Amino acid sequence: VSEWGYNCRLDNLQAAILNYKLNTYTQQITRRRKLASLYHSQLSHLDQLLLPPPPSDSSDHFDIYQNYEIEADQRDELRTYLTSNGVGTILQWGGYAIHQFDNLNKFDFLIILN
Repeated sequence: VSEWGYNCRLDNLQAAILNYKLNTYTQQITRRRKLASLYHSQLSHLDQLLLPPPPSDSSDHFDIYQNYEIEADQRDELRTYLTSNGVGTILQWGGYAIHQFDNLNKFDFLIILN
């Protein structure tokens, strides 16, 4: 990764799919948050893992849990174990956070908050 990319298109097909999916948006978010609660209750006692904040009904913190991202001391061993037990995982951005890409000019953008 050496520069920021933009893809801000929404064609007719994508709009139609989005329109259809919005009919079940609330149910999908509820399911994702329920799964995140289950993960949190089963994994929060493990000191080797850093979990995202748990789901909350508070309007101050909201997450749809599109991905349940964790950090693990022994990441590769955990991935192997999860895969052998039927749990899929991915390494987002190849295992690097966006700030870890040296060639990416981090100050080449502007975010305006209303």
